[in-house]
Amino acid sequence: MFIYVVRFVFPKFGFNPRIVGGQNATEGQFPYQISLRYYGSHNCGGSILNKHYYGSHNCGGSILNKHSALTAAHCVDGYFVSALSVISGSIYLSVGGNFNKVIKVIIHENWDPYNIKNDLAVIKIDGEFDLDSNFISPIDLEHSFIGEKECVAFYWGEGMPVGADCTAGERSQINSNLFG
Repeated sequence: MFIYVVRFVFPKFGFNPRIVGGQNATEGQFPYQISLRYYGSHNCGGSILNKHYYGSHNCGGSILNKHSALTAAHCVDGYFVSALSVISGSIYLSVGGNFNKVIKVIIHENWDPYNIKNDLAVIKIDGEFDLDSNFISPIDLEHSFIGEKECVAFYWGEGMPVGADCTAGERSQINSNLFG
């Protein structure tokens, strides 16, 4: 029930990620991270049992501004918008954070689900992200190409076997060509 920090190693040629180490993330360390939720079954084969059910974690995303967040197109393509929501301000999947319903999804116009190209979508929320909180803020995006640099990628339970405890989140660092 926490974001776990790990490091991916990508060979110079090809894509072959491996986890090689890590550490626990702390509350508020990554205030731009959201949990995109879906009112359906959990990706890991179960559902999160909670007094206040806000759907099961489906994907992660990053807050762009007080009304929207960025996520992957494959996380929202084919889903009913009315069944989507987000939790912000917590590193835990089943406790804490702020809840907002998703009211609009904008998928990249060149999204190619067969080749996984342009896998981007913007989600608009009902209400606003609480940017006055110490645990919620927009991601600081770069605007020009800066070459190869270590970056941070998040996920909760990706790569775990079906039925595994997927409430534990992980933060991964990868080397990639970035814009800055």
